Amino acid sequence: MTAPIPPAPLMRSAIQPPPAELILADLLGTKYRFHLHPFADPLPMRNVVYAFVNIDNVVGYIGRAENLQDRQGSHERRKEALREGFGRLYVHWQGMFDPVNFKTAEVNLIRAYCPQLNTQHNWRRL
Repeated sequence: MTAPIPPAPLMRSAIQPPPAELILADLLGTKYRFHLHPFADPLPMRNVVYAFVNIDNVVGYIGRAENLQDRQGSHERRKEALREGFGRLYVHWQGMFDPVNFKTAEVNLIRAYCPQLNTQHNWRRL
């Protein structure tokens, strides 16, 4: 006669609240501070680099916008990003002492992370 198998312990939810900020670094070692931005909040209206990120903090898409509010309203990858699980929006805006401009930052970060939804500047897709 075999001993009964004890019930499995109850699993706690593995979902953690998203970090308020992420630090992403390019291949040159330049670091960029990205802030979590809820989709429902008003979006910044200045030069920014933004990233769609999943719950494991994997970057799925990196882009830039001169006016993010206008850009997000008609973004061609937003629905795809949500469908693929990249439902968190992180935003980096260029500060006075940042070593590169936001256009260069976008290209350098895409080359460093090769996000699956980016087609331009992505070395895996070139």
